Amino acid sequence: MVKKPRNADPKSDDPDDILKVTFDIRRGDRDAFNAAVPAAMLFEGHKNAGAFIAFIYNRERERLERDYNQGRPFERREKPLPRGGSFKKQS
Repeated sequence: MVKKPRNADPKSDDPDDILKVTFDIRRGDRDAFNAAVPAAMLFEGHKNAGAFIAFIYNRERERLERDYNQGRPFERREKPLPRGGSFKKQS
């Protein structure tokens, strides 16, 4: 797969566009992850931390689809996920 340049327009519809994703994480969790990444690269074949995170991200998305949506992709959201805080169940 050829890596596409990052798209400047996050509203683009092309699913193959490369986008930057940011999130907050505890320092200790980040440090532990950074210590584990070299083993993942060596034994599991991930070429860098970003590739490893993308693998985890997609594996978890697939699990959520399988467990909560009969294995089908969830409907795409128009709005981005809320930043910070927690999700609230809709009634």
